[in-house]
Amino acid sequence: MHRYPFKISNRSGDPLFGDMTLPDGVGPFPVLVFVHGIKGFKDWGFWPFLAEWLAEEGIASIAFNLSFNGMGAENMTEFTRLDLFEQNTLSRELSDVADMLAAIRNGLVGRGQLDAHRMGLLGHSRGGGVAIITAAEQADTLKCLITWNSVADFFQRFKPNMIQDWAEKGFTEIMNDRTGQKMRMGKVLYDDAMAHKERLDLPKQAQKLTLMPWLIVHAEDDNVVPFAHAVYLYNMAAQRPKLIKAGGQHGLGGAFPQTIPLPPALENVIARTVGYAKTYL
Repeated sequence: MHRYPFKISNRSGDPLFGDMTLPDGVGPFPVLVFVHGIKGFKDWGFWPFLAEWLAEEGIASIAFNLSFNGMGAENMTEFTRLDLFEQNTLSRELSDVADMLAAIRNGLVGRGQLDAHRMGLLGHSRGGGVAIITAAEQADTLKCLITWNSVADFFQRFKPNMIQDWAEKGFTEIMNDRTGQKMRMGKVLYDDAMAHKERLDLPKQAQKLTLMPWLIVHAEDDNVVPFAHAVYLYNMAAQRPKLIKAGGQHGLGGAFPQTIPLPPALENVIARTVGYAKTYL
C-alpha cells in the first residue's frame, strides 16, 4: 500500500487537499472516491482504515477535504477556517466532487495509476446525499454508489430554529461535540438550497438511478440521521439497492482519533463495503 498526498484546485481556484491510496503492484487500479459529511474531513476516523483495506484488495481510493469544510492548509485535523465553513453550500460541495472526478478522468490526480472507467463513489452522512446527486448526474461514468448513514432529505435538516436564526441573524450555529467549537452556518447555505430545490431533491435523484449498483449502509441506532432515512431511500430508488443494517451509531463505530482494534461494528461495515466494491469496480 502506498499513500500520496496531493493538492489540486477546483473550478473557483480553491484548494482541494487529498490523499491517494494505491495498492501494491502496477496500475491502473479501480478507484473509490470518498465524500465526507458535515464536520467531517479526509483523516477522520474510518476513512484511512477503509483506504488501507481497499488497497489490500487491489482497489485505490481518494479521500479529500471539501473546499469549505472548515479545515485550513496548515492543519488537516483541526477546524481553523470556520469562516469558510460558514460560507459553505451544497452546490459548492457538488462542484468539489465533480471537479475531483474530472481531475481523475483527466489524469490530474493519479497520473495513469487510476482507472477512470472503473470508478465508484462513497458518501457518509450529508456526503451521502451529495454522492447520490453526483451518481444520478454522472450515472454513465460511475460503476457503483455506496452510502453510509446518508441523509434522505436535505430540507428536513433545516429546523425551524435554524430558519429563524438565518432570518434574524444571517447565521445559525451548530456544536462540534468533539472540539467544543460553535460552528456558524451562514444563510447562504439555506438560500442556495432553496434556489436549487429540484437538483437537491434526493428522492427524485434516487429515482434516476435505474441501473446503478447501490449499497446503503445505515446504523439502526443512528442518533443523528435515523434509520428511517435509509428505508426511505431504499423505497424511493428506481432499482432496489442492497440495504445493510449496521451498528455503531452515526459514526458506525468510527471516532477521532480512531481506536485500535477497530470496533466490531465498523470492521463489519468496512469488510462488507470492500466486498461490494470488489464486485462492481
